[in-house]
Amino acid sequence: MRHRRTAVLAAVALGLAAGGLTACRQAAVETETEADAGLTALAMPDTLFRSGDLVFRRGRSAASDLVLLCEDQPVYSHVGLLAYTPDGWRVVHAAPGEADACGYYDRVVAEPPAVFWQAQRCSAGGLYRLPLTEAERERLNTAALRLAAEGRPFDHHFDEHDTTALYCTELICFLFGKIGLDPSQGRRTRDRLLPFTPPLILPGHLLAHPDLQTVWRFPKNA
Repeated sequence: MRHRRTAVLAAVALGLAAGGLTACRQAAVETETEADAGLTALAMPDTLFRSGDLVFRRGRSAASDLVLLCEDQPVYSHVGLLAYTPDGWRVVHAAPGEADACGYYDRVVAEPPAVFWQAQRCSAGGLYRLPLTEAERERLNTAALRLAAEGRPFDHHFDEHDTTALYCTELICFLFGKIGLDPSQGRRTRDRLLPFTPPLILPGHLLAHPDLQTVWRFPKNA
């Protein structure tokens, strides 16, 4: 496992030097699972949603495959935070190589859950919850939507010490830091292959939180 992670992280580091993971595009879609993933995601009732919930997906792109290979127990490759707006629920997240409704790439966006989980992007997904007070949920909701409105850039350097740009898990930890919590509990990859390869926060580091509750997963055998 360590040899595989080392090789993959080396590829990630070299990719960053060449211009980042934005060069990675959508992988081939398996049509037999695409319909299942899309329909199951749409079947998730929004009555289950609460501000501050963590929204995960397993992507279909080459970049997603790299993230999954970095995980000891791969489940998801991407994560966002659920927020409520007057126009309905939104997932606030940061992803490379994806455009928002205005066509701007590589920034923090807020989009409907059905778009976040659309089958072209997603083969599996889930909704998870940490125990929070209503006041904490409101603060997360406000802070997340503010970053999306600002269009905070995607962090191609994966440097969590510079919050002027954020990658997906960094965004989650940054937001929860505003309420004094660290959903990753300090977990990071410890492989240091090249000087410009920082420790990374992976989706699995968030899933490992002992208080994280599963609200909904699809497909059920994912």
